[in-house]
Amino acid sequence: MLGRAKSLDDAEHRGKKKRLEYLPTLAIVVVIGYMISARASGMSIRTSLATVEAVSLGVYWDGGCTSVVDSIDWEELYPGSSKTVNVYIRNEGNASADLSLSTTDWQPSETSQFISLGWDYTGRTLDPNDVVLVELKLSVSYSIREIETFSFNIVISPVEPLFDVSVKIKLASDQEGYVAAEIELDSHEVLAGGLGGYTLYLSATSDMVVASARGGVAPYDSPPTINRAGGQIVVSASISGSQGPQMSGLIVAKLRLRLNGTAGAESTIQPTGLNVVDAASKTENIATVHAERLRFMRGDANKDGKISIADAMFTAQYLAGKRSGSDLNLLNVASVKQDGSEGDKVSIADAMIIQQYLAGMRGGF
Repeated sequence: MLGRAKSLDDAEHRGKKKRLEYLPTLAIVVVIGYMISARASGMSIRTSLATVEAVSLGVYWDGGCTSVVDSIDWEELYPGSSKTVNVYIRNEGNASADLSLSTTDWQPSETSQFISLGWDYTGRTLDPNDVVLVELKLSVSYSIREIETFSFNIVISPVEPLFDVSVKIKLASDQEGYVAAEIELDSHEVLAGGLGGYTLYLSATSDMVVASARGGVAPYDSPPTINRAGGQIVVSASISGSQGPQMSGLIVAKLRLRLNGTAGAESTIQPTGLNVVDAASKTENIATVHAERLRFMRGDANKDGKISIADAMFTAQYLAGKRSGSDLNLLNVASVKQDGSEGDKVSIADAMIIQQYLAGMRGGF
């Protein structure tokens, strides 16, 4: 009896083990079954070609601008999915232009409620024959239903900037003693509802970074959003409400910049593009930016283009109150000794490090 009971227990144990072994396989079968069911129920979307129209512009598959983009096949899509396509756009007109993207003639018409097209164009102005690489991204809503095929037109056209804005970058020590670059927008143009938001594009060498950011004056006194995209630093912010300030010497942000380059290496930054939003209408406008390129050299306190004992002396005199901040490039000095993740301050340690570097007591900074 004991032998038979043990045999039955072993058999039951083997049966449980087999059932457990089947569970992963069953889970995979259920997932695959759901995917097949989803496709069979029309959740799979096959598109017809999206035609591409361009006005005074050329759209190409290659940087040499030899293969024209007449249409784009987005292939198979699913709810919640997205697809990206890279194209090159050349300004083939006779005047400088910014770019605008729109879509028309959606078939069926309700498709535009569930599918959207965007791009990563940064607002860069294209001179005649200039070429820019952009990524087009088609996104499908999770809520789309009963649309198996669709088509639409992609329209890329030049737009004339509506605003002239002077963008100034001013270096100063902020209330906490960190060196910060004040971003000031100045324009004679008037937005009906005032400035409701902005996106500023700064062309910067890779060794220049934003350690941290602070807001400017009210209502832009909250820290802006900072993104790094290739050779650009993108600064953006917006306010709530239907009334904002005009761009008349308006300080919108304070960036605590840092130079990571080696001693003697040149770094640059320049405002290159600006989009502004009218607070009342929520209309976004592309501005013509007027700004100078700023040049920096880590350790060059007196701005003469080289590192010498004079730089250490200028720094010491500034800290003793015998020189004003306008006599120095504060970012060049503060970046010598980097003071942490929040930013950099000008201190006697910066002067000492420059002296040690010149005396051969350190290989660099």
